[in-house]
This record gives sequence, C-alpha cells and structure tokens, in this order.
Amino acid sequence: MLKHKLFQVFVIAAVALLLACARVETGAGQADAGCGEYVASGPIVETIRALEEAGAASNVTGQSVQEAERMSWPGYLAVDPDGKVTTRATILDQWSAAGWASRFDVKELDIKVYCDMAIAVGLSEALPLGAAEGTKPVHFRWLNVWTKSNDEWRLSATQFTRF
Repeated sequence: MLKHKLFQVFVIAAVALLLACARVETGAGQADAGCGEYVASGPIVETIRALEEAGAASNVTGQSVQEAERMSWPGYLAVDPDGKVTTRATILDQWSAAGWASRFDVKELDIKVYCDMAIAVGLSEALPLGAAEGTKPVHFRWLNVWTKSNDEWRLSATQFTRF
C-alpha cells in the first residue's frame, strides 16, 4: 500500500514538474488557452473532450493500429497500474484492433488546457466483453496528457489505475 501511495505521489510530482518546466501558471480562463493560464471551457476544451470520447468509444468498437498511431505521438508513454512504463512501440507491437469492452462509460472528466498541452483526468466504468450476468463493472481513474503540434492534438502520456 505504501509503495502504491509513493507511486501516486511520484506521478503527481512529475506532472507538476512538467507544468513548471513548460512555464505555465494556473488561472481560470474561459476563451483560448493563453500561455500563463489554463482554460477549462471553450472550443479547445471541447476538442480534447471529443478526443477523449472517441478514445473511450474505441474500447468498445475497436481501433486499427493506424488509428492508434494517429492518436499518439511517437514518444508516447503509458504508466500501468502496476507502475510499469510502456512505450508506444511496445503497445503498437501488441495491438489488437478489436474492442475489449461491451460498455465503457466516462463518468467524470476534468480538462485543463495549458498553451499547447492539455491534462484530462477522468473516471470510467467498463464491462469486459463476455462478462457473466451480474458482473460488477471495472472502474478506472486515469490521467491523459495531450500535446499540440502543427495544429494537431495527440496523446503524449497516460497513467491509470483500476479499483
């Protein structure tokens, strides 16, 4: 349990350091993301929300390797619930285009956009394909880091835990 708590503190510290290195200050913005404050509503946030919803839906409908490549930057990293860090190349090498869930619902979603970076923190509930009747859904708390380059938003990092 202590190891898990230390890992959570490490992830939070890493995100905070990333924001500090990017020289972003927090503030409440409503329009476009300016460098020096974040926005939590408006067109940019809705763009990220649509990307998150498409990602959630792909857990049910499936996603081709090409779609997964377009969704993430080459340097993408995932931090798994066990603390293992997985690279984009490893994920794509093991990719299955089929969906794994019969249901995948985003229950909470908080998005903050900082200049050319967005952080989405969500809570999802999923039911695996073929689950027996009465099976309780799996819950995920997750954090996605999106980065914009050349007017294109893609995932840079993901961290999630099941409970």
